[in-house]
Amino acid sequence: MRLPQLQAALIVAARREERGAHRLLHVRRRPLVLVVVLVLGGATAALAASGVFQTGTPVGPPAGYAPVASVGFGAPQPGGIRVLGLRAADPAGGPPWGIGVFRTTQGLACSVTARVVDGRLGVLGIDYAFADDGRFHPILAASAITPYCTPPDARGHLYITGGGWLLNASGYYAPACLMPGSQGDMLRCPQSDLRSVFSGFLGPDARRISYSFDGVRYVEATFSPNGAFLVVLPAPPGANVGRAGRTGDTQASVTVYVTYSNGRTCTVASADPNYGGPKACKDVGYVEGPVDLPAPAALATTAHVSYQPKLAVGLLAPGPALVVKFTARLAITTSRDAYAVQVTRPDTRSCAKAANEGAIPLQGQTQRDVSTGQTVRLVLALQPDCAGRYTGRVYYSRGPRYDLPALPRLNLPGHDHPGTVTVATFAADIP
Repeated sequence: MRLPQLQAALIVAARREERGAHRLLHVRRRPLVLVVVLVLGGATAALAASGVFQTGTPVGPPAGYAPVASVGFGAPQPGGIRVLGLRAADPAGGPPWGIGVFRTTQGLACSVTARVVDGRLGVLGIDYAFADDGRFHPILAASAITPYCTPPDARGHLYITGGGWLLNASGYYAPACLMPGSQGDMLRCPQSDLRSVFSGFLGPDARRISYSFDGVRYVEATFSPNGAFLVVLPAPPGANVGRAGRTGDTQASVTVYVTYSNGRTCTVASADPNYGGPKACKDVGYVEGPVDLPAPAALATTAHVSYQPKLAVGLLAPGPALVVKFTARLAITTSRDAYAVQVTRPDTRSCAKAANEGAIPLQGQTQRDVSTGQTVRLVLALQPDCAGRYTGRVYYSRGPRYDLPALPRLNLPGHDHPGTVTVATFAADIP
């Protein structure tokens, strides 16, 4: 499989979640992962009442896009998804919700929130999912690798608090009805099929969360050792009608607070855009690992640059491009490390005009493992009508963690970032 295809598939999947099935709610801090709720009817309700579900086709990655151990976010490590003991009841009954975690070959931790049947996480074939077959479809770890995976902290604890989404009642991210923020020819998912759930990992210092809903205050202990929590609520009224349905512009249904072992209370998410209470949480207790960079002399190499007038870069149409080749002096084996290239355009009026009309970022980096002595090739798409001298550098990047969403090997720090070492500089005259 070609790297651009794989990386594009991962990012497209993440963006699809944000646009549609997992539409982000508006919250005060980085929104927390939001899951779905189930509304059962007819034969499916009878199955839920009996607790018996036939097993259907597992939820795997799209055909042709299986994750690769040495590329991007990596592939799941052996063992698959480990389902935590934490459960949240569905407001409409049926199987509860739970959280699972797994690690990837690139050192990332991924979180999955879905329905639980017989100790497994999965999707129910209802509400347009899997042709309403009424079966339970287990989720495979390979389908759950997204940009919201993140490295553990230096102590190995998880801090996965990435977003708030609305999902279809089945729990499937690609239902056959329109979710908030999505457009198309299908019918919109009815309000009764939607739920909002806050979930995540707040770290070992988190002790409890609290929120108020329908005039009742709830206090729930977090789940050790990583401070996991899970709240399942009905979706906010009108989430999929009118402008809110078209844009996905829906406020969170509650304000969720977390209290830590030192007594500090902060907000996980706020339903009020003018909220004036405790400040948002900032990964309390997260321990950064050391960033031990190699010596510049061990990385120094020579960059060979060439101009290509018509070359396809990733998903872009063929156009002018800069090809940078160099020999790697140090291997890359995890997503926290990468070789990257950064280029500055000529300071001319024509380049400024071209950039104002839609500048293409002049930076890129490796997306897979690199062996010592390997020839690395990085390609940058250039802006048309921007001739002159381009200057740039190749650098080695290392970081202990990534901001959410965790885009491993997509985080491009600037020239003065402390986690980088310049390994080569270059200049090229582009016609």
